[in-house]
Amino acid sequence: MKKVSFAAFIIAAVMLGGGAFAQTRIIIPESELEFKANEDYSEVTITCFEPKNKNGICDYDKYRDKELELPSKIQGVPVTKIEGSPLGGWGNSVSRATRAKLLYIPDSVKIIGPQAFFECQFERVRLPEELKEISCELFKDSYVKNVTIPESVKKIGRAAFANCISLESIVIPKNVEEIENEAFASSGIKTLTVTPSFIVFYYMDPARFDKSYRAGGNWGAA
Repeated sequence: MKKVSFAAFIIAAVMLGGGAFAQTRIIIPESELEFKANEDYSEVTITCFEPKNKNGICDYDKYRDKELELPSKIQGVPVTKIEGSPLGGWGNSVSRATRAKLLYIPDSVKIIGPQAFFECQFERVRLPEELKEISCELFKDSYVKNVTIPESVKKIGRAAFANCISLESIVIPKNVEEIENEAFASSGIKTLTVTPSFIVFYYMDPARFDKSYRAGGNWGAA
């Protein structure tokens, strides 16, 4: 049996894109998703996610420390929207039932509703490249540590990242035109980097202005 040196193994792994060490994202099966289509069945909206074990019973730890990916199509139809959860629907299911490290949202998704990830436990969320708005309370009370706001985003809604105590820094891309009230209130953000642009910051009561913003190295320049 021919021996392969550890160095050669490392080189091969790098040439293959780090596959030997990189974690493979798990595409969430349709059976664990609730969804609905529009009238002509040309677009699908995901409304809920509930991981299940082999017996079809909800399993909160099934994806612990895993990396998940939403499907870009369901039954051959493009997934274009994630429904918000004003009553705790999607966000409630994700936060209590999913302890994965990453949620990768495909670029087919154009709209993510308010509170979609309210209280979620994902460490990272990859947002789609053509997303136009970070809707109100999208990540409120979540444990997210890393979110990259796409260049396509023009608006960050009210309390979008409020109470995200694990989020320490964020970059506002150049195309953002509006940041609504309390977008980052009581979060863990220490550095808020604003790309030079014209942005309307909605009025916030100074008495409620979180001290972490004042400590942020780039906030004052905005």
